[in-house]
Amino acid sequence: MAQEYDLALKSLVDRFPEAFAKLVLGEAVVKLELLDKELPASKKSVDYLCKITIERERFILHIEFQSSYDARMPERMFQYAGRITEKYPGLPIYSVVLYLNEADRHKLFPGFFELKVRNRRKTYHEFDVIKIWNIDAKTILGQELKGLLPLVPLMQYEESESEQIAVRCIQEIQVINDPKLQADALAGLYVLSGLKKSNLVWRRIMDENMSKWLEQSVTYQEILSKGLKKGEKQGLERGLQKGLQQGLQQGLQQGLQKGVTDGLIRSILAVLRARFGEFKEKKLAQRLHNFDESRLSELVALAVITKNLSTFEKLVNGHAKKR
Repeated sequence: MAQEYDLALKSLVDRFPEAFAKLVLGEAVVKLELLDKELPASKKSVDYLCKITIERERFILHIEFQSSYDARMPERMFQYAGRITEKYPGLPIYSVVLYLNEADRHKLFPGFFELKVRNRRKTYHEFDVIKIWNIDAKTILGQELKGLLPLVPLMQYEESESEQIAVRCIQEIQVINDPKLQADALAGLYVLSGLKKSNLVWRRIMDENMSKWLEQSVTYQEILSKGLKKGEKQGLERGLQKGLQQGLQQGLQQGLQKGVTDGLIRSILAVLRARFGEFKEKKLAQRLHNFDESRLSELVALAVITKNLSTFEKLVNGHAKKR
């Protein structure tokens, strides 16, 4: 699942970079320039990288998102800093790790990397640690920080307020003027709410509404209109409706469950074909049959926001290996 959260977050930071900069810096950014996130030597990309200008001070803001605990995170941040400096010399680096999973709250989260020789400090890199579950959800709602709304399920709020918070969060996303940004935010909300395992309210609301959101979004309608045959379009819509609304209900008969699964798989394949053209559908379909309705419904949302077919196939392969 970590790959899914990573994909959703990378899509969000590309769409809403100012919102994430304000979250970690605590102030609005006057000037922000996105930078190429692929680093030298390793050919690996960081999650968020941009050049910030505040009151004539320029620096690079680097953010990493962690959906699961990694004891090597300090060392990784040090390595990232070295490669960022190599690619963008002369600018100081403001590094941040944003932890997402409250299940890890009792673990240690050091904010520095240090190596010493003969008790003398020789190597040191400091970075901020932000635990998303310590941020009050109400400080995000009602603000001009629409890109952070998909993170609200992971923030701090009373369990008794879950439904109220969820409905308000959804309403604020739905007023985003740009239809494509709205679709990305809704898909991100759907995926990231899966991390809140202790609270089923979010999942219920997400599953009840995801089909409707996708059908209402301009992005989704563009996908449907890209050469889909009438029968495929109808099958896609039926698959979403059954898979996301009926397919997750308890007590379905086995025959109906098979129909829901097939409908969801047809939905995923049709979305990918409309976005990326013809590909080896049969091979992917065989792998998709290994997943249950809940996982397939998540993959429908990811098919809408994934940047390319290769990334989507890697997600599917990763799930298959974990089985």
